[in-house]
Amino acid sequence: MRGAVIILASALGAAAVAATPVSAAAPGASIEDVAREKLAAVTLVRSKARRYTAAIANGRLLQAYLSAATTAEAERVKTRIVSSMKAMQDRHGLTRIRILWRDGRRLAETGTPDKGPGQDRIVKDALAHDPGTISSTLYGDTLNWAAQVDHGGQGELVVSVGQDTAAYERALLHGLGSALQVIVVNDKGKVVSDSDGASTPGKPAMIAGLTLEALRQNLGIGGPAGAGVVELDGHPVRIALQSADGWTVIAMDKPAATARCTGSNDAPCR
Repeated sequence: MRGAVIILASALGAAAVAATPVSAAAPGASIEDVAREKLAAVTLVRSKARRYTAAIANGRLLQAYLSAATTAEAERVKTRIVSSMKAMQDRHGLTRIRILWRDGRRLAETGTPDKGPGQDRIVKDALAHDPGTISSTLYGDTLNWAAQVDHGGQGELVVSVGQDTAAYERALLHGLGSALQVIVVNDKGKVVSDSDGASTPGKPAMIAGLTLEALRQNLGIGGPAGAGVVELDGHPVRIALQSADGWTVIAMDKPAATARCTGSNDAPCR
């Protein structure tokens, strides 16, 4: 987007930006309500991915494998591990699950190979975090969740769970009005998902021609939530931010030139 000029800003809790009703889950919801609602939806999708990763990493099967007394016993446990991984992948729509040794070798894998990082990179990223931490790294349109499996006082294995960012797009689109756009940005300032499909996952986020940090500065938003209005190509555009756990959800009006009307042919508004 180009030509953004800040014309009004306010932090939430101060004088509220004039908010016209928008189409969202709740009738008459303000742009701030939409941002809050979508942050809650995104947080739920994230929490599920964390839970799935933790369930594998903290499960009894991996400890049983690492403690197996014989090769035959280890192979029997490994078969159960793969079966469990496959069931979780199918049930929850995950793209890929890998169990890796700390030296990068693969113990088990299910799913379709993605365009994400190599095994060595996954292990390095996971081992850089404290044991018990569920970390996430964005690689293009795949979020990779990872956790160490501690055994004997060190991380012997790494669990890697791939999640398609399309899961976040579905959450953003649910109940969203056609005149609104919602973007999710991670703690690195990169796009996780865009309800409009206008931003590429994994690329630096640009909102109204500004990076997220620049947008915050121009709107005077220093905390986790805030709202304001920018002028974009001669049209006022309301924007609301909601942040939690390092991620930010940005809800905004679509520029008037691209907002869709509700007619049967869904033609651009005039």
